[in-house]
Amino acid sequence: MAVLQKRDLEMLDIMANFGGKTFKQVLAETCFRGLKNPLQQVANRLYKLKKSMKIFKYVETGLSKNKYAISLNKSGVDLLNDMGYELRQSIVISPQTVNHTILEQITFYYLKKLGKDVQRTIVANWRKEHFHTPDLMYRLNDGNMVYVEIELSKKSTQRYIDTFTKMKKDGVKSVLYVFENEKKMRQIGRIIPVWDKVFYITKDELIECFDNGKLKAKKQVEVLKELENI
Repeated sequence: MAVLQKRDLEMLDIMANFGGKTFKQVLAETCFRGLKNPLQQVANRLYKLKKSMKIFKYVETGLSKNKYAISLNKSGVDLLNDMGYELRQSIVISPQTVNHTILEQITFYYLKKLGKDVQRTIVANWRKEHFHTPDLMYRLNDGNMVYVEIELSKKSTQRYIDTFTKMKKDGVKSVLYVFENEKKMRQIGRIIPVWDKVFYITKDELIECFDNGKLKAKKQVEVLKELENI
């Protein structure tokens, strides 16, 4: 049996919080980032783990890229239980959800690495005490909540307004919108209604924050000013 390495434990932590599933792209951009040819390194490590420990299987996603999700089998779930994890609610694997889940998992990993007590919210539980269910949430030292939203596509202005109304009722300290890249931030960021609690950050900026050891997102109004000059 293979001895679990640090990267393996980080992979299992991601999977435990997302219903026992993840993707090679997530692992390449998180646990295996910084290695030469990280996607190949991920594939090599998964091959060894699958052969020696038999703790996961591959599930088709219906996409040409990220064709397969990595999913824990019963042995993998038992391993997590033995490690003290409580498996979070499973995620739905479909062509419509894969890209969102990938960015959400990458965001979860780096926020946690930056010292945030980040949680993946579960609708059934969260809505018992809150009006809005964000993708992720973490609390500041003073107990105030920061909602994290993974934003891959435009929504209607009214939907954003309705969401902000619910967030205000929840008493959030701030809202962090995470975008896949700079282009997405420009396209989507322009139409999100202005609110002084809103901050923007791209995936690459978040990773850069991890490298620098401090989370530093841009205020929405500052980004919008920059966009006026483009």
